[in-house]
Amino acid sequence: MAIQMFSSKFNASWRICDVTVLAPTDVDPRLVLARMRHCGEWLSAGWASSGHYVIDPDGMEGPVTPFTVYCNMTDGHGGLRASTVVDHSLPARASVAGPASALAITFPVAYSASGAQLEALIAVSQHCQQWLLYECLAAPLYKDDQQQAGWWSRQGHLQPGWAGVPAGSSGCACSLRGQCGQGQRQGHPLRCHCDLDDDVWRKDAGWITAKSLLPVSQLAVGGARQRGHVTLGSLVCFG
Repeated sequence: MAIQMFSSKFNASWRICDVTVLAPTDVDPRLVLARMRHCGEWLSAGWASSGHYVIDPDGMEGPVTPFTVYCNMTDGHGGLRASTVVDHSLPARASVAGPASALAITFPVAYSASGAQLEALIAVSQHCQQWLLYECLAAPLYKDDQQQAGWWSRQGHLQPGWAGVPAGSSGCACSLRGQCGQGQRQGHPLRCHCDLDDDVWRKDAGWITAKSLLPVSQLAVGGARQRGHVTLGSLVCFG
């Protein structure tokens, strides 16, 4: 096997060395080559199949070690589009049950990459996003002008809004359109569907797109008379 060494950058956990494999031709470079910064570069290099790939967002000269991500190569307008997907430990539809005080039930989020690796990926990506969904039954997100549920940025700061609203804003996506349902609280329009606080299953969802805040590091819910389910999507970045 002819191997040309470009760097001594090495990660003992993955046993990956930064090399270019010239032969044999049946060696899958996703298992050995760690020079691509994100999945978009893998696609540009001719790898059009979705699967697990190794990336190195800060390059050979950077301190961040290469790590494995899922590359989703999907058909889009004008051809294939690559997204870099990083999973986390929180199960889908994590359940909460009341009664509980505001922000009392917490869900720390652990990712399949380190904080430094995630920051490096976000820095070289044009756009990143995370989906956040709350299904509620008599479980408002805001009540008596107090936040009952929320998410924390990667810096560990509680954000005033749920999802689908600009960074630093309160409320949910429906509040931007004035479509959070009929009714008011203390003379103010509802900020979320769940704020109807009734015995009907409702939901509030949206994308979190502020790169400077992603990924979500923790979720917390509370204020529920009944119950709810919270779902946090994977971190998805586009090169």
